[in-house]
Amino acid sequence: MRSVPDDSTTILMREFDRNWQQSRDRAQALQTAMLTTQQKYPNPYAWAGFTLIGEAQ
Repeated sequence: MRSVPDDSTTILMREFDRNWQQSRDRAQALQTAMLTTQQKYPNPYAWAGFTLIGEAQ
């Protein structure tokens, strides 16, 4: 099991939560959070290891 970077994960999770509160669409919230995080952390290692499991809505 590999660890994830703390700084980028914090941004990703905060953005995901904020986006989810606004749209209630988990898949869209995660995608938007990843794109936002990617702007500050272009290396996929910082944000690409997260997936949504289950129903998106």
